[in-house]
Amino acid sequence: MLVLGLRLLHLMFMGTWIGALLFVSGDVKRTLAEPAVHIPLLRNRIGRATRFAAISGLMTIVTGICLIFALGGFGSVPPTIHTGILMGLAMLGVGVGMIGGSWKKIVAGLDAGASPDSLLPLAKKMTMGMMVFHLLWLVTLGLMVFRNGLG
Repeated sequence: MLVLGLRLLHLMFMGTWIGALLFVSGDVKRTLAEPAVHIPLLRNRIGRATRFAAISGLMTIVTGICLIFALGGFGSVPPTIHTGILMGLAMLGVGVGMIGGSWKKIVAGLDAGASPDSLLPLAKKMTMGMMVFHLLWLVTLGLMVFRNGLG
């Protein structure tokens, strides 16, 4: 029952992590291309989404590690699970570095009075971070689903 509960929490946090960031980069690019009156709402939306994503990402990794120990430790799970943890940590790094870093630079530019159009290259970098993030997630999902091989 413990493993089932941990698995449910793990999937719930993972879905929130991915879902919270799914449309963020497109939202940023579209809003920066619009009149500046939309910027305050953008800050609220992206701030909320990134907070949800950060907490959910961390909790996804924590519940994953708890699942490993509930199943008997690192020696009891296939190597794909070990790789999945590393991929999850890489996703956190991309989220904080490329996505969060680009967003902080966009906010700093807006605070400094830069025109929203001039910040579009940062939004494109944020989009690249999202693409890397979601590619890592897709590979991680494959590792978890096919953790015992395809046969």
